[in-house]
Amino acid sequence: MARAKVEEMQLRAAWGRTLAARLVILLSVGWLVSGCALTLSYRHADWLIEWQADHYFDLTSGQHRDLRSRTAGLLLRHRTEALPEYAAFLGELKERLSKGLSPGDMEWAFAAYDRFRNDLVERVLHDGSAFLTTVSEPQIRHVEKVLIHEERKARESFDGSRDARASTRADKALALARKWIGPLQAGQVAQLRASVRALPDVEPVWLESRRQRRQAFVALLREGARGQHLADRLRGIVNPSVEQSGSARARLDGEWRAGVTAVILELDRLLTPLQRGRALSSIQDVLDDIRTLTRDP
Repeated sequence: MARAKVEEMQLRAAWGRTLAARLVILLSVGWLVSGCALTLSYRHADWLIEWQADHYFDLTSGQHRDLRSRTAGLLLRHRTEALPEYAAFLGELKERLSKGLSPGDMEWAFAAYDRFRNDLVERVLHDGSAFLTTVSEPQIRHVEKVLIHEERKARESFDGSRDARASTRADKALALARKWIGPLQAGQVAQLRASVRALPDVEPVWLESRRQRRQAFVALLREGARGQHLADRLRGIVNPSVEQSGSARARLDGEWRAGVTAVILELDRLLTPLQRGRALSSIQDVLDDIRTLTRDP
């Protein structure tokens, strides 16, 4: 029992806590950069999806059965079609990293991320929309309550001054860097901390966007939309286009990506041969997991 409980806690931690991932995206692209338990999560993805859906919607027995049926096909197609693309991406990332990263490499990586994210959304949009047509008014009230609660917790985690948010951001970046490349030298720590602290203060904007998407999602459920109209509206909430996000948000996202690019290129320049080798080994570990999943479901 103790071992089962530990595995359940690991699975819940690996699944993450973002609204978009839980509502329509089956498997987060973040696995490729977070270093979490990919194989463990993927092998239990059917359970994770059902658990999360029940957490949000308090599923009926019929919805449980319907979700299991839809999930089986979605996961099979994702394993056979999408995972090989992830493997190809990681293989090329290793090659680029081994030579030292360039601005062009970062543009390539962001483009791949966008492509994978869009693909994931499109893969589940039809079945996700069909499921949402079965949601009752009590379930809508339930999901709204859960989303508001989680939104409040997220806001509390970012509460405080701009300086406090910058410090938290830097601490997370340092932890992630150590996870991928090992111990950092004092000069690397100082440089990375300063660079990450200087990134745009986007957390308040992200929180406001989360609130707006939550309101739009709940309103969409109450409208009783069907078919393609529902799918199109859901896509606009989960994965909005630049036009739907607005020019101000698009500009801020561009500034964030430019800042992240500068941080990563600076860190890449400071890597020792040992650290670069550790980073390549970390990527290979994820690549091996993906290859195992594609040939041994």
